[in-house]
Amino acid sequence: MPGEVIFGHGGTYDRRMVSPATGLRHEVILTGLEPGAEYGYWVASSGYPLSEAGSFRTAPPADDPSFTFVAYGDSRSGHITHRLIAERILALKPDFALHTGDLVAYGSKAPEWDRFFEIEGAMLASVPLFPSPGNHEGNDRRYFEAFVLPGNERWYAFDWGNARIISLQIDAIVPFGKQSEQVQWLESTLAANTQAWLFVLFHVPPYDALPEDSMGDAVRINLVPLFERYAVDMVISGHNHNYQRSIVNGITYLVTGGAGAELDYLDGPDPDTEAFYNGYHLVQFAIQGDSLTGRALTIDGATVDTFTLESGAQPPK
Repeated sequence: MPGEVIFGHGGTYDRRMVSPATGLRHEVILTGLEPGAEYGYWVASSGYPLSEAGSFRTAPPADDPSFTFVAYGDSRSGHITHRLIAERILALKPDFALHTGDLVAYGSKAPEWDRFFEIEGAMLASVPLFPSPGNHEGNDRRYFEAFVLPGNERWYAFDWGNARIISLQIDAIVPFGKQSEQVQWLESTLAANTQAWLFVLFHVPPYDALPEDSMGDAVRINLVPLFERYAVDMVISGHNHNYQRSIVNGITYLVTGGAGAELDYLDGPDPDTEAFYNGYHLVQFAIQGDSLTGRALTIDGATVDTFTLESGAQPPK
């Protein structure tokens, strides 16, 4: 039977978008939405409700940006902690969420994805999720079947208010050499940016306080020069199961990999490290025009790091 989404705002459900597909997987695109508005919706089939009512907020206009979002990562098989993270995100009511990868422990196993969406179901009913694939997704088709993302879904970009968020597939599987399709796309997307804020999201961090590995070396060689050339404000990664905030050549680098996987403990910071936390956490961001406030929060809601940024603080090179 065909699927449909019935939606509207202002307390009414007066619009409907229908998917012509007859299987179990449906995709619809809601058009004609007003910026900065809250919409209610529910999922149905031939008018019969299949879900409880949900809601979402559309992106604000670029000339009046005020919004919040969260980042978290490496949920993997830590289901108890993952559930607490999802509940904390739902309580914060961000406009959207970013996942830094390793959503599940084994991307090729369907039960892993069933558990992921069971844990995040209530959150995803009102918080759009934009993930970046990690090595534990294994480049498996189930990851790409689970999400509907912009572009080719492996690397993509989207704008929200006055921010551009670019997501890459840095997972030790897909090439990201300087002449690769992915990096060529990245440079053209960075060069075309006109937004005040510029974020890049991917799994393996270029800078962290754990022992060096070859993937981090490759990221620094192939990607960091582009970040510096095009004045990226912040790079958000995971892979290491802790929280780290560093500043290198004017760019803020965050590692947020504390959403469930077994923790990686740091003995102490690197010279570039501004803050670190050996514990489960998520990061909340609030943008008001050209100002950003970030907070790293524990699963209990305690603040373990706070920082502020101004957009455009680093001029393009």
